[in-house]
Amino acid sequence: IKTGIVDSLGRPLTWLSIPTDTQNGPESAAKRMGESVHAAIKQLGVSKSDIGGVGLGSPGTHDIPTGVLIKPNNFRGWENFPIRDR
Repeated sequence: IKTGIVDSLGRPLTWLSIPTDTQNGPESAAKRMGESVHAAIKQLGVSKSDIGGVGLGSPGTHDIPTGVLIKPNNFRGWENFPIRDR
């Protein structure tokens, strides 16, 4: 899981990386993604209200309108996971 915060021009301000631990399943990873966002915000020393938006990238086929990760080839057991909503 890679998390970063950029400014309005796309310049990196801070970033961190933690293991995905895919074997623990998508719910665990989604929780850890959220925790990593909060950690990056804290690391930068800003508040959540200073964040203008969030982007998400992950491997595999997605249904973009619904936010569902359909079939990530390298994340077995994550099929049809509603990653955006988590």
